[in-house]
Amino acid sequence: MDSIKESLSVCKSTEDVVGALEIIVKDTKVLMFGKESCPFCIEANSTLLAQGVRVSYIKMGEMSNSNIIHGALKEHTKQKTFPYIYITGAFIGGCNELKSLEQSQALDSMLASAMEVGANIQESRLITGADVRATPVVSTLFNFPDTLDNRVIRMNGLQGFAVALLGAVFKGSKTMHWIVLFLFVDFTLRFLGGGGMSPIALNGQIVTGVMEYFGSKPKFSPGPPKQFASFCGMMFSGLGALFLLLDHSSDDSWCNWLGAAWLLGLAGAAGMEGFLDFCVGCLFFGWGIRLGIFPPHVYTVHLNTKAETENTWNVMNTRLNEGPPKFHRVHQKSHPEDTLVDRLYKEKTEEQSREDFHLVKHCKLMYSICPLVLLALAVVWKSVRDLNPFLNTKCLRLTADVLAILAIVVYCMFIALWMARVFMFPKKCWKEWTCPVMFQLHCVPAIGLLFIAMLAEPHTEVLARVCFWIGAVSNLVISVMMLGRWVFDLRDWEHISPTLLIPTIGNFLSAAVLPLVSTAEDKDLETAFMWFGFGFFTFLSLFPICLYKALVNSNSDPVMRPILFITVATPATAAAALFAIQGPLWLIKSLFFFALLLLAVMVFGFWPARFFGAGKFHMSSWGYGFGLCALTLGASQYHTINDCATSRRLLVTALSMSSWACVVLVQSTISALVRRQVFTPENKWGPMSFMRLTHEAFRDIIPRITQAAASEEGASSLATLWARFVMLHDAHSWHEDTIIFPTAARYFPGVADVYNEEHAGGHNTIAEITGLVTELNQAHPKLQVLPHLKTLLHGFLKSMEDHLKSEETHIQPIIRKYLPIEMHKEVIRRCFKETEIELLFKYVPAVLMHLPHPTQRERFVRTFLWAMPESAQHLGLMISIGVSPVMWYQLSKEIPDIIPRGLPGWKRFH
Repeated sequence: MDSIKESLSVCKSTEDVVGALEIIVKDTKVLMFGKESCPFCIEANSTLLAQGVRVSYIKMGEMSNSNIIHGALKEHTKQKTFPYIYITGAFIGGCNELKSLEQSQALDSMLASAMEVGANIQESRLITGADVRATPVVSTLFNFPDTLDNRVIRMNGLQGFAVALLGAVFKGSKTMHWIVLFLFVDFTLRFLGGGGMSPIALNGQIVTGVMEYFGSKPKFSPGPPKQFASFCGMMFSGLGALFLLLDHSSDDSWCNWLGAAWLLGLAGAAGMEGFLDFCVGCLFFGWGIRLGIFPPHVYTVHLNTKAETENTWNVMNTRLNEGPPKFHRVHQKSHPEDTLVDRLYKEKTEEQSREDFHLVKHCKLMYSICPLVLLALAVVWKSVRDLNPFLNTKCLRLTADVLAILAIVVYCMFIALWMARVFMFPKKCWKEWTCPVMFQLHCVPAIGLLFIAMLAEPHTEVLARVCFWIGAVSNLVISVMMLGRWVFDLRDWEHISPTLLIPTIGNFLSAAVLPLVSTAEDKDLETAFMWFGFGFFTFLSLFPICLYKALVNSNSDPVMRPILFITVATPATAAAALFAIQGPLWLIKSLFFFALLLLAVMVFGFWPARFFGAGKFHMSSWGYGFGLCALTLGASQYHTINDCATSRRLLVTALSMSSWACVVLVQSTISALVRRQVFTPENKWGPMSFMRLTHEAFRDIIPRITQAAASEEGASSLATLWARFVMLHDAHSWHEDTIIFPTAARYFPGVADVYNEEHAGGHNTIAEITGLVTELNQAHPKLQVLPHLKTLLHGFLKSMEDHLKSEETHIQPIIRKYLPIEMHKEVIRRCFKETEIELLFKYVPAVLMHLPHPTQRERFVRTFLWAMPESAQHLGLMISIGVSPVMWYQLSKEIPDIIPRGLPGWKRFH
């Protein structure tokens, strides 16, 4: 090390350094040039040390001729930034390239000849999330993502530049003042949670989605400096908005000029980001790291997950064009001829499901909540305009009319697609009609007609009455059928969801709309009491059940969590119905404030609870908008009853929140539509999905074993990987042979016999390969063992891949289609409790380590929580001492229930 520094320190020119460098890299196994305060250099050095190698680390701060050395490195490598890493004489790049090699397992074979041997090195490779030696993982604040798409960031910069510049130029315009305030709110939401609630960021996502059709690919950037840049933008736009709104007396007031100055500064920084891809906030963030204001390891999560983020994007955006799925019919063992209860299923991969985009075929009933929320928002704006004179302005009237037209158009488009689906794909529609969870969603189109009746009433009474009677009667019939099914059909705890309250909401709205379209007031008011009475009965009976399940259930599927906002809409629409039928004021106010407090509980679920907002956008997210719109309708009526400053502020706040949420939901839907992430089959999963996810872990480890066996240098890596493979195979085959296959055989005897035989043969082959791997690490020379081992491995691993695919094709459809969820949970409980505890402590972390995508890791954990939430912290104990600190940080952040006693964030659960 000292000799390397001496050789470099005497160099007086770039040519001298290049000449010395060519000699040094040949004689040094692992060489790195970096800076002491550079987070990328710190992470690269930690990664190499964790691999068990000695790193010759040349720190530029210790070299008197650091500028000359840096110039020579740039000339020698064509790379501009630190660190510069050489392994066995070859330049591999910087920290990002090193992490990519680690992710692909290629780093092990490259470092094999440089690996040191010793207990300390082995210990260094076992640092886990619960290890006292682990450096605390520091990342972004709140819900800001750790890795961002740089294309979207630049789009944000362009939009921010335009708004800030216009705000500075037209500093005297009151309208522009409110637009600048919008920019401040957008920056604030971006700082707190990334782009998910930012209209500006979602515009960027839509544009980049279109760009991908022309070959554009993302360049991923670290999140921490971008969050700091968002904070700077929030401060600049906030100060600009503050000074502009302080004084409306004249365009030349000092407040306006000061506000314009802040906006011009913001425009300059945003313009450099958008046009030049230069982030001023990131520059200051880097200085903050050098000064010790920010921790140097703040990039750890980004650097350790960037490669898998790129891999996930490539997987999700690669089109394999595998064609339509294959259909299979398998007879019962005792009935070789065709019967109506034969096993019918499709052979379909996840890629085929992802590529099966069809506007009609996959126009699911769940999607109807989108036009419903838009209609609700139009009704809210109309109600605010009609009931509250202080908001009845020309701009608001125009906004309400435009919203009404757009909402009705979207509703008609959905009805057209849905009716086409009824005729073209009747089996799919029948499945929704008979589904105990989806049946009540048939009320949504009927409720949409009630909203259209409210919008049409001032213009055409005939259309309003027609829409009302069709919608109200349809909703009432479906409500009766739903309640009858629950009384007379078998139902399970898993069938309970807040969607049960949708017919109740429809009945409340029927009671609210009838007086508007009525001509015989007394008679129709009695009829309105009929709808309200039935709705109130179901409200009193079903609302506590749904709320109770939300309180005690694990709510393992994040996709369905937004539906909980329907619980906010139920008391809000009850208050609206009572207002229309002239009910008691105390009850109207009580129901409205009950809805308001429920909303406060839901907001707590975003942060700090992190219950909502997990994962990517799903159409169920429109549940957020429905709850907010219903509450805003109640706030409008409450202000009519109790006209005061507080009610006025409450109404404006509710209207702003519901409108903002709907804009964001529309943009998210368009972005998903552009990327073909909607109108595709649902990615179904349940407790038994742990079986399929274990298969994905095998698919990740198999090519790593093949790569390690390709040369002598990979012998030590091969031994480690093979031992892990054997452990996974033993655990998984035991689960299948002892618990899973016998359960499937109860429905179709003999269905798994061939797989039991393959397992038995596999154990024999594994024993033979294990002997060869052991011999390989002891043999000299290794070439005597390696050819036979490679041949045996190739044949076995190929048969293993075929075995996994065959199980997924022929066994998993039985489990998904025939076994009730309760049996799924029983199977996974047995797998968890009957597996030897030492093996379980190895099996769970090993699967997580080899699942390539973070969503798969989260889902694997959630499969266990779905079946046995009481074991969440036991599961977390296994994970925390078995996976890396970064992986534990990600899992515990997304699923905080698993944090065991002793770690930060633990919560008591008895």
